[in-house]
This record gives sequence, C-alpha cells and structure tokens, in this order.
Amino acid sequence: MSLLVGLSRPLTQFVSLIYPAYRSFKALKSPGKEDDRDLLIYWILIGFFSFIEFFLDVFISWLPLYYPLKLLFIIWLQLPQTQGAKKLYNGFIEPYLNKHEGNIDKAIASGLVGMFQGLIDLGSHLLSSVLEITGAFNAKKMQ
Repeated sequence: MSLLVGLSRPLTQFVSLIYPAYRSFKALKSPGKEDDRDLLIYWILIGFFSFIEFFLDVFISWLPLYYPLKLLFIIWLQLPQTQGAKKLYNGFIEPYLNKHEGNIDKAIASGLVGMFQGLIDLGSHLLSSVLEITGAFNAKKMQ
C-alpha cells in the first residue's frame, strides 16, 4: 500500500502533465480540430484544479490516499470512455465563465495594468538605488 501511495505522486504528475503535453504536441500536428478542443478543455480544467489545489494543499496533501485519488480523477478526466473533462467543463466551468466573463476580463485588465505599473516602479526604484550606490562608491573612490 505504501508503495502505491509513494508512486502515485510522480505518476500523477506524469499522467496529468507530461502525457497530455505530448498529446497536445501530436494534436497540433493533426489535421482535425476535435482533439485540439478536447485538450484545451482538459488544460482549462487542470488550470482550475491546480489553482484550487494550491489553496487547499495544506489541508488535503496529508491525506494518505490523496494522490492515488487525484490520479484516478485525472484518469477519469482524460479517458474517452468517461469524457470526464467534457462533463465538468460543459456542466460547470463553461456556464460559470460565460456568466462572469465580463467581470473576469475587467479584473484581468486592471490586474495587468497594476502589475506592469508595479514592475515599472520596482525597476525605477532599483535603478535609482544602483545609481545612488555607484555614485557614492565613485565619490569615495575619488577622495
């Protein structure tokens, strides 16, 4: 049992990220678009799941069967027989995003503006500090 639990974390990473990434590579090369749509739906769900998991990790990662259960969930999402990703996307994610799309777009736009302004301010502050330090160093050197 402990071997299963120990292997389930790296196996989960492989099944949830590496294998779908390779499938995405193959899908980009294929002429059809249905596999592209299926993979985009999968990546949207993985994005949401990863975001939620980031906040809940403190509470759930210590559960002994968390990673084996996560692995089963990821497999359920991917299997063509279950179409788990499509079910979750069509039933929950797409309706939620459609309902809140305008607000999400506004939040992203204002967040990006704030982020870029913060980066500009940080860069300006760092440059001023470097110039101040080098100016002080050169002034002492000339004395």
